[in-house]
Amino acid sequence: MTRELAEIEDRATKVFLTKPYWARKYENAPEGAKEYYRLMFANSVGGLAKGDGDLDIESMDEERDRIYTTMDNESWDYILRNAAHAEALGLKIVRDHMQGKTGMKFGYWLKDQK
Repeated sequence: MTRELAEIEDRATKVFLTKPYWARKYENAPEGAKEYYRLMFANSVGGLAKGDGDLDIESMDEERDRIYTTMDNESWDYILRNAAHAEALGLKIVRDHMQGKTGMKFGYWLKDQK
């Protein structure tokens, strides 16, 4: 993770944790799920959190792929249990294709689709 992304995650997480819903969800999450939420918070408020609207998407993609491939079952189960229906369906597909497969890139399974 780049220093810039870590700073954006820190700022975005502070913003989200002011909301009781997100604070409760985050505080009860296993560590791997917290990493996921921090990245999603940063993705949600990226430019605003950084202050100049510039965000390195590639570093966010790399961090997303790292999280998706390294999250343990407890973290994946927590995220899926706390996700909205459509989000949970998408995340279930991601889990099936990426969990435990270090080095895989998001969407690799779609490349062979015609």
